[in-house]
Amino acid sequence: MEDIDLKLFTVLLRSANWIQKVHANLVESHGITPSEFGVLEQLYHLGPQQLQALGQKNLISNGNTTYMVTKLEKKNYLVRVNDPNDRRVVYAKLTAQGTQFISNLFPQFEVLIKEQLTILNEEEKEILISGLKKIGLNAESHWRAN
Repeated sequence: MEDIDLKLFTVLLRSANWIQKVHANLVESHGITPSEFGVLEQLYHLGPQQLQALGQKNLISNGNTTYMVTKLEKKNYLVRVNDPNDRRVVYAKLTAQGTQFISNLFPQFEVLIKEQLTILNEEEKEILISGLKKIGLNAESHWRAN
C-alpha cells in the first residue's frame, strides 16, 4: 500500500517543478530569469522596495539580490535609490523601460498561469490554496524551530 503523505509530497514537488518550467520558458524567452521576473514583478506591484525586502520576498540571499539588481540595472530595468534619511538603506525602483517591460510581460504570465489552472474548478482551487497554506506555514514553523 502506498503512503499518502509521500505520494502527496511527490505530486506537489513534481507539479511545482512543471509549473516552474513553463514559467521559466516564458520569462527566459524575454531575456530574464525567473528570479529577475520575481524582482521586477514585486517592484511593479508594490513600488520601490528595499534591496533586503526584494531578497526576502523572492527567497534569495543578499548576495544574489545584489547580483540580480546589478544585472537588471545593466538592462536599464531598475535603478538603486539611496534613502535620503539613512544612507545605509538602498531601494530598487523600476525605470520607465523596466515598467514598460514588466507591464507587457506580466499579462502574458497571468494568462499562462490561468491556462495551467483551468483544469480545476473554483472550489478545488480554494481547497488547494487552504491546504497549501497550512503545509507552508507548518514547514516554515518547523524550519524556524531548528
